Amino acid sequence: MPRSSTKKRKPTPILSHDGKCIGVVKDGVFIKKARSSEHMLQVPPAWACDVVSMRAAVKAGATVMRIEDTDTGAAYWASINHLRRFSFVIERGSGKQVAMPLEHWMKRTKGAPEQLTVAWMDESTDTGSERLLEEGRV
Repeated sequence: MPRSSTKKRKPTPILSHDGKCIGVVKDGVFIKKARSSEHMLQVPPAWACDVVSMRAAVKAGATVMRIEDTDTGAAYWASINHLRRFSFVIERGSGKQVAMPLEHWMKRTKGAPEQLTVAWMDESTDTGSERLLEEGRV
């Protein structure tokens, strides 16, 4: 029986600015697990990722980010381009981070059928973080 010429790639670990493994890139998806009770921004309500990790994920081939909330079982999805467009830069004691308000994430609640849907929003509300990331200023 002939073997398939396509090889499955191992997930690529993604490290934070302080060297901790915070997720993996698998099949073009940056998967990060986090507890909303500890890691979700409260004001404004948003998910964030440090800039070092985001750059490493993109370099590893990520085109989509998925945050799995271990408190609720919900999963949040967004394309990297969408994240760049609607995120803002913060620095609150954990290094520079890119944060995107919850309203810009696609959300799948625990038990709902899984579909990979990438959020497409109005591009006119660009907050400028994409330009800052491109210029290497964050």
